[in-house]
Amino acid sequence: MLKEIYPSHLKMISFEGAKEWIPFFGSNSQALKELSANMVQLKDTDAFFGWYEKNQLLFIVGVTFYKDEVHVNNLLKMSKTVRNKEYYNGLVAIAKRRF
Repeated sequence: MLKEIYPSHLKMISFEGAKEWIPFFGSNSQALKELSANMVQLKDTDAFFGWYEKNQLLFIVGVTFYKDEVHVNNLLKMSKTVRNKEYYNGLVAIAKRRF
């Protein structure tokens, strides 16, 4: 299930063990810093989503929306049990929500 994440949610999320799934930034700590900085800036074109299974957060994705495109800026794996199919389903759900 897809849920939008806002800066106020950051305090409630445990980032211990978070790993970047796609190496945008070269290290897990840098990816987390970038995600946090982008969330605090919260530009009109940016959005952040969490993909949940039951109550477990599987991954967080940061995206930028353009006129007819969605760019993934950050993808943090939050659970060891997440599968590639769930990444795909989450990204498709984000695109469908926007377009």
